[in-house]
Amino acid sequence: MVRFKSFIITLLSLAMLLGSLESRAQKTGFRYGFEWGVSSLVMNAYHYNFLTDEGFRVNDTGIESPLISNMGILGHIDLCVADLMTFSLCSGYMGVNANRRIIPVSGRVCFSPKGCYEDGVLAFIDAGIGINSIKSDYVLILSKAGTGYRYALSPSLSLDFLVNAQVAIDHPEVWDKVAQSYVSAVHVRRSDAFYLALGVSIALTF
Repeated sequence: MVRFKSFIITLLSLAMLLGSLESRAQKTGFRYGFEWGVSSLVMNAYHYNFLTDEGFRVNDTGIESPLISNMGILGHIDLCVADLMTFSLCSGYMGVNANRRIIPVSGRVCFSPKGCYEDGVLAFIDAGIGINSIKSDYVLILSKAGTGYRYALSPSLSLDFLVNAQVAIDHPEVWDKVAQSYVSAVHVRRSDAFYLALGVSIALTF
């Protein structure tokens, strides 16, 4: 008798669990939206090595805190899975430095413990590339992680307030501080830059 009761309880528990998963699965689907944000470049670490016109080799390294503000706008297409996790494809236009404007293309994973369509805290991480908006042969490596809060304004409309940390690996054109001009590409032996920025944004998802 005890075993029978335990069996019934187990079946009921499984039924409730499957019912919950089925309810969440019904909310699986595609969404789309837009994100507007501003960021501040808090660190720029660089290593440049190049030859001057006179034939001297220059090795320039350093870390700066320029506090340069940049804005960006993104469009995204989302796939909500089991009402808890969203996989997104993002692209748009943004700045990463004073003279760097890029077209980012990235994939994002967002986790919403309360559900993709409900009010609640969320966390996300994304990674991708940034194509220079002027010279397409310059490609940056991008990554971002953040958190925020989602307000479900209606069953098909939500508003997210987000904070994030962004990093980028770049190989920019090299500025010769002495000559006050950009170094010719044939004279550049190394050009590495690492950017760290902190940002805030607002996202509207339909």
